[in-house]
Amino acid sequence: MTDNTSARKKAMKLLEYRDRTEKELHDRLIREGFDEEQTADALSYVRSFGYLSDRRFAENYIFFSLRKKSRQRILEELRRKGVSRETAEEAFLEAAGEEEHDERELILREIRKKYPDGEVPDEKKQRSLYASLARRGFRHDDILSALREIARGDFSE
Repeated sequence: MTDNTSARKKAMKLLEYRDRTEKELHDRLIREGFDEEQTADALSYVRSFGYLSDRRFAENYIFFSLRKKSRQRILEELRRKGVSRETAEEAFLEAAGEEEHDERELILREIRKKYPDGEVPDEKKQRSLYASLARRGFRHDDILSALREIARGDFSE
């Protein structure tokens, strides 16, 4: 068995387990000990069958992340996985569909999870909520708007 055949088989096996970006598959094959030429051949091989598509990966990733993460966080995670900004943006528009991705509603949903009885968190808890949501990539204005809404007691479903 040639080294190119081994790299191709390994690439197929890795994609059988889960979908990957081109960068993820490239990096994994290199870590497995294949050289650049063997890796490039394997990537070309799986791409020729349609098994490797950063766009498809991004659309699936976004679809499953849309209800839990902010747009910014999703796009950043895709960038780290090797998906180009342009591909990620296009995939986000496609996956989000016609409706606008309402991040404020996601924020309110997260707050409702932590305070299901409609309890209005005190100022210290609100600061903690703000920090937690900001780390998850939600925008400052959306977080503050949601926090003002819960401070008024208007956040029950």
